[in-house]
Amino acid sequence: MPEETTVGFEDLLVQLRLGNVLLIELLAHQADRKQADLITLMGRTGAPPAEIARLLGTTRNTVQVGLSRYRKKQRSGRKSTSPADEN
Repeated sequence: MPEETTVGFEDLLVQLRLGNVLLIELLAHQADRKQADLITLMGRTGAPPAEIARLLGTTRNTVQVGLSRYRKKQRSGRKSTSPADEN
């Protein structure tokens, strides 16, 4: 009979981060993906700018500017779109 093993929270976090890294690597190597799209995608998942920068091989400042532009674009898009316009 196999021996029971317990997995701690830290072990699960490591495995989740490894999975995220592998997924980002796959996305980053698709020819039609732009860096700004990847920054936005990872930023929306809650990844910190330093981690995004490390994964994409860029600077934290580049990531922060990209996230700021995305948020600004989202804010301006919400102001011009109302539920009445969709009908």
